Amino acid sequence: SKSRGTPINATVITGMSSGLLTFLFDIEILAELVSIGTLFVFSFVAGSIMIKHYGQEVMGKSNIPSLVVRLVVQVALALVMCVLVQAEKWIPVAILALLYGAVIISYYFIPRNQIALKFRVPLIPWVPSLCILCNVYLIGSLGIWAYVRFFIWNFIGVCVYFFYGAIHTSEVLPSQLK
Repeated sequence: SKSRGTPINATVITGMSSGLLTFLFDIEILAELVSIGTLFVFSFVAGSIMIKHYGQEVMGKSNIPSLVVRLVVQVALALVMCVLVQAEKWIPVAILALLYGAVIISYYFIPRNQIALKFRVPLIPWVPSLCILCNVYLIGSLGIWAYVRFFIWNFIGVCVYFFYGAIHTSEVLPSQLK
């Protein structure tokens, strides 16, 4: 609506699509799909916060690849801890938790980006790292079919983007934003 600045068509189409999906699929399947999607996005945002705060050029080279490696190690440790917690193997969980903490502490040896950010997160790197840990644990507790559905829906979304969205979009120039 022009008076409120809300996208009426998008809202109606999204609402109707959601309603149609609830009639076509079991609510538990939809709940798992929504859960894994939301948790994945939350983890991705937490990782992006880490890259935004620590990513910079050091001696002419970007340190982002080393940050991505740290994040991958955190995700891998969280996945293994999830499996071990479900198997009730507490000593290996404690050892991996210490390793996870060591990875978090390793961020203190990277110089932080000194740019003024509009959005700040408290207790960097702890909050994003614990967010990743909790989200990966919750994702790991979902069944295998949640992963299959998640990857299928994401594959469909990527196909829609590349075969329709990328072709039919136009870049908005700064002069057109006024």
